[in-house]
Amino acid sequence: MFQKIKTPLLLLLISETLLILLFPWSLVFEPTLAAGGDTPSHFIAAVAMNRSLFAFFSPVTWIHGAYAGFPLFLQYFPLPFALMALISKAVSLQVAFKLVTLLGIIPLPAAVYLCLRYLGYRQNIPAIGALLSLPFLLMTDNKIFGGNICSTLAGEFAFSISFILYIIFTGKLYADISRGKSPLGSSAIEALTALSHGYPLLQSIMGSFYFILWGRNLRNIFKLHAAAAGLVAFWLLPLLWRMPWNTTYSYCWHFESWKEIAPPLLWPSFAGTLILGGSSIHKLFWPERRFSFVFKTPIDCPELYLLWQFGVALLGFSLASFAGLVDMRFLPFAQIMLVLMGAVGWGRLISGLPRPNFWLAGFCAGVVAIALTRAAVVDSWIQWNYSGMESKPLWNSYLRVNDYLSGDQNSPRVVYEHNDITNDTGSIRAFELLPYYSGRSTLEGLYMQSSLNSPFIFYIQSELSKSPSAPFPQYYFSRPDPDRAAKRLALFNVSQVIAVSDDISNTLDSSPFYELRMSFPPFRIYRLRRSGDSYVEPLKFRPLRIPSKNWKKVQFEWFRRSSLSVPLVVASEGSPGEFWKNLQAYDGDPEHIPEVPVQISQKIRANAVLGDSRITIDTSEPGHPLWIKVSYHPDWRITEGAGELYLASPAFMLLVPKTSRVVLTFDTGSGVYLWGKILFFITVLVLIFKALLARLPHVRHIRILPGLTRYNPIRSSKIGINAWLFAAFALIAAITLGSISTRNHHDPVLLYYLATGKFEKIEGIKSGPDGSASEDSPAIAQSPETLSVLDLLDEGIAKFGRSSMLDFFMLYKASVMSKMKKWDQLRPILEDFLKKNPDNRINAEGLTLLGEASLKMNQTVDAERFFRQALSSWPEDNSIKQAGLHLAEILGCDTIFETARGLLASGKYIEAHNIYRALSLSEDKKIADKGLASLACCSFYMNRWQEASDLFTQWPADNSDAPQSARVQADLRQCRTIIDKNIEWMTGANPQSASPARHGLIVRFLDWAAQILPWHADRVNQKQYGEQVLSDEQQG
Repeated sequence: MFQKIKTPLLLLLISETLLILLFPWSLVFEPTLAAGGDTPSHFIAAVAMNRSLFAFFSPVTWIHGAYAGFPLFLQYFPLPFALMALISKAVSLQVAFKLVTLLGIIPLPAAVYLCLRYLGYRQNIPAIGALLSLPFLLMTDNKIFGGNICSTLAGEFAFSISFILYIIFTGKLYADISRGKSPLGSSAIEALTALSHGYPLLQSIMGSFYFILWGRNLRNIFKLHAAAAGLVAFWLLPLLWRMPWNTTYSYCWHFESWKEIAPPLLWPSFAGTLILGGSSIHKLFWPERRFSFVFKTPIDCPELYLLWQFGVALLGFSLASFAGLVDMRFLPFAQIMLVLMGAVGWGRLISGLPRPNFWLAGFCAGVVAIALTRAAVVDSWIQWNYSGMESKPLWNSYLRVNDYLSGDQNSPRVVYEHNDITNDTGSIRAFELLPYYSGRSTLEGLYMQSSLNSPFIFYIQSELSKSPSAPFPQYYFSRPDPDRAAKRLALFNVSQVIAVSDDISNTLDSSPFYELRMSFPPFRIYRLRRSGDSYVEPLKFRPLRIPSKNWKKVQFEWFRRSSLSVPLVVASEGSPGEFWKNLQAYDGDPEHIPEVPVQISQKIRANAVLGDSRITIDTSEPGHPLWIKVSYHPDWRITEGAGELYLASPAFMLLVPKTSRVVLTFDTGSGVYLWGKILFFITVLVLIFKALLARLPHVRHIRILPGLTRYNPIRSSKIGINAWLFAAFALIAAITLGSISTRNHHDPVLLYYLATGKFEKIEGIKSGPDGSASEDSPAIAQSPETLSVLDLLDEGIAKFGRSSMLDFFMLYKASVMSKMKKWDQLRPILEDFLKKNPDNRINAEGLTLLGEASLKMNQTVDAERFFRQALSSWPEDNSIKQAGLHLAEILGCDTIFETARGLLASGKYIEAHNIYRALSLSEDKKIADKGLASLACCSFYMNRWQEASDLFTQWPADNSDAPQSARVQADLRQCRTIIDKNIEWMTGANPQSASPARHGLIVRFLDWAAQILPWHADRVNQKQYGEQVLSDEQQG
């Protein structure tokens, strides 16, 4: 049987078989919810699509479960979830979810094979391309760029599915144009690409411009994109029309290693590309017939087409930040083009060698061996994902939290601390599934661009998390401060907070705004003492009016700095309605907003009931404005009753009802949604008509392009290069190089790393991105390069004054100035910054630097004040410890110990903990031992059992003869008892977990072979490495 299979098909079959055998299919078909990174959070969308599958051509629906409500599938891509809903008719939705994620992995070798076939390559080149796609899939150097297995398992399966469609589209379009066929057949593939993800669509459009440079194709390319746009108009038109009502997300990737761009697993493809480049240059300059640089002179062209695709991918990368996009998403297109060009290069080289089949077999074996060097790491990701959340260490605690919080979408919202510990539930984003498991709404979610409230919600997250995600670099975020967060939580109708870490729990314990209700270690559930219980609030004070221009920035400053009592209504001159005309204009000062009470005759009763894409509001006082705590969107309509609806702070709705009952409906049946559906059906009818017309005998030989018919196709070698194409390549190269050379100055993160990297070179050391510089260096103050570092930091402060990176620019500048001994200039700058930004994230570091600068200037009283303030700061870090040591030098250790004991006795555990932590680092052993023992006791009182246990273990080791040893041993035993009980609680007597992890056949074979081969130790190390980094990398 195998003798009848041709070599290319056999190699393709081997590629797909290896890929299929990499996965443990028994785990895939278990009805568990896939874990890992963003993956489980997508399940909410799958559930929503499953409920409304037959309304696919009107997929947008309102979801109340996250971001104070948002329109699902308006800013995200519905096709993968529609496939899940369809497959779920045969299997469970959880299994369908897993199977669709695999659609972004398994078909990739076949897609590469098909693309190369479409490009006109025969013999073994398509099969070599399929094999070279295996290293691309298994590379682990860039785990969140997209397209490979790790990226797909991290939650980017929609991108991966669209990526595969893009590869097929690239080849199909070339085949259509080169053979003189109408490219309308490719429109369907482009439409499916668009419905799966946006970045492959952008790459497809930019890549198709190659054919426009050959002027006769302009009309066909226009038809191609017009037909594709018409086929997805029911979704694309509302997306484009409502683009101003989303939250822009732009991100520039900071490369720490060149291996992120050119991973070792892609080196065979790089080598093949170099071989192809060498042979192409030889053909260009030493051909049998000289190449003539005149317009429309043909030359061998599939390679140029691939090179064009490579070039526009790099162009997209370089321009992404200017367009508000994520630049790294364009790199997989460049990498897959290297795979395709590498296949051509190796195929031509091998075909020219004696005994080509022998060399082909050796080459293929080498490629497979290279790919499988990462099999152990990738397998650990596969195990983590497809064994499901139900098998994870914290599943039982997580399930109990959801059971305790059970309610519905009309219950008050729940928020949670963002912490890496949560990753042991299966994903750091596990609590985004609260709407599914508990029925309750939360604030955070996956599709953060879909809601206007996203920046405000992540600001709240930063107030409740020691390590917030802070995904929007263009917005400022706070340091942890649960007390300040309380009024913002009440504004968003939040009643409960899930704390994960000891740090946040200790702060909530000591706060008057929260009370502990339940603990399921490591999770603790607190109730907000002054929370509301309704999604509608009658206004107490008259709102102010702001224009629509730059309203997002104005509202964000209002959210950061105001009392939150007086909302700002967005209404420009000429806006519909009457209510806004009587409102006073906002003067731009959020800290001094006048509170003018609204006159009411009696207590107003108002109630809101949230339904599916519907809100029903009842009020006892028509005409009195109501603050609806649901995200504003222009597609909310008043469908029952009467009133006026406005966008109000922060991005909620303000309703001025004219009747006692008003019903709001999220309308997707009229307006731009209706026009999109009409355009879709018109496009379908036109395409059907053209297909029927083409079958008629008298039009079958109609010419598609001038001079061409279906029976006189133009071959691939005739789609030629011309001077316009050369000019286009040169322009792409110039723009790309120019944009990349200035890239660091257009993004706050990159500019920060540019400045810190330059300063590190001056110092000759490597320091981390925590904003602190190293010890004094005599050469720093005299170095002219240091002034250029300050210039870069000043540029960052000036350009990105509202960015989340502002704190780090200022801290690093202060640190550099301190090393330059410019203490007199440092102090006023830093004091002014801390005063103007009380929510800054560098408070402790800044106060410590101010104290040190004051000491240097012999201002001891001020230094003591700054160090005391630093010791009261939170969360703790090295600067707080340094402040404690400085204060001990000023006041004496006995005084500091007395201060700490007083704080501990009054319940101010965090401040006492900071002091004891600093004293435990003293160079005086007596002081350090006393500080360590006190720190252990303080940790014990703060319920930090593991920390206390470690400290109690450390202290007796150095002080076995001390009289306190017996007491310490008793406390240690109590800590360990509590820790053991917590572990027993988390695992549970009957853990609801999936069956033990299982490996795919490939990994099982490698494990067996490892027992007898000398590289067994290396493979074990690889596997251990994969398991070690898994919890961190899955968060991508």
